[in-house]
Amino acid sequence: MNIIQLVPHLPPIASGIGDYSLTIAQKLLSEHDIFTYFITYELWFAKYVKEHPYLEQFPVKRIKEKRTEHFLTLLPDDFEAIVLHYNFVEQQETAFWLLHNLRVARKQHPFKLTVMFHELTTQFKRKGLYLPAPKHIVSCLSTAGMANHILTNNFVAQNYLSKWLNRSVICIPNFSTIGEPAQVPPLSERNRTMIVFGSKSRRTVYQKFYPQLLECCHALGIEKICDIGPPCGVALADFQEIPLVEMGVQPPEVIGELMLSSLAGFVDYSHAAGKIGKSTIFAAYCSHGLLPISSDDIQSEGDGLKVNTNYLIPSKQLTQLTSDQLQEIANNSHQWYIQHDLGKLVQTFASCLL
Repeated sequence: MNIIQLVPHLPPIASGIGDYSLTIAQKLLSEHDIFTYFITYELWFAKYVKEHPYLEQFPVKRIKEKRTEHFLTLLPDDFEAIVLHYNFVEQQETAFWLLHNLRVARKQHPFKLTVMFHELTTQFKRKGLYLPAPKHIVSCLSTAGMANHILTNNFVAQNYLSKWLNRSVICIPNFSTIGEPAQVPPLSERNRTMIVFGSKSRRTVYQKFYPQLLECCHALGIEKICDIGPPCGVALADFQEIPLVEMGVQPPEVIGELMLSSLAGFVDYSHAAGKIGKSTIFAAYCSHGLLPISSDDIQSEGDGLKVNTNYLIPSKQLTQLTSDQLQEIANNSHQWYIQHDLGKLVQTFASCLL
């Protein structure tokens, strides 16, 4: 079976969705004999990034303009389904032009459409005010209305879409792009190291939540903080109370080994309460058996996550938790991850496509 994955952009751009879709393509091929043709739809990607006709063994084409005629020339001769990775956010144009092209293409190719909502923009912020985003909402609903299957990665988006559309929406949180170790050591065998991992979003950890980070480090007896990721615009040398090691960008294998030998991982998702299922950083912490610590209550009961059960938040009560209680929280977060790991995610996609 041949399919198309419509994605915003792909590697070499550092991209969670690019890595996500490539991993899905690899697993669909190896486990279900489903072959992917990639088409990128962010126009800036086609303009500014050097063209590569293949990503590993998968052909890659790029939408370079909005015209339907151009879109139709990019479609392979033989395909049965399209997976649209929907990621139109506030700064980007809504998907109306792409939706129109899909409607026209469907008249020529009777394909199934699966839409994966990585983002669901319902409002935007202007001068401190949150305002409705009606164009994005209409775009989401119109696109979902065409879909044979709808997926998303967090309960908040699932709740909105299922209510708006009055139909079933599959929710399966993101997997770890740093891998899924077969075995994870207990906390008692790990170094007293705290991981702070991610992209430039780490800036808020140091600018806004550094006192809370320190509080957690003191409560857990942390001896070193390892910062992993590209420069986040903060002078990390200024934070000297606990040794802070700047690791920079590292390959997944190195990050995975470091996570397996460290005690805890700190993440800030306060900007998207209730949507921690989207976070590949949180997923990586859980898959590697770390003790996940959130800067604040992430309010993700809908995704099956409870504070002090699956993750911790900064609190003076941390000093009162026993080693067995900490291990139970790490175990719970790992079990939560296993319920929606990469294998189960790929099986979900395969079921939609087949």
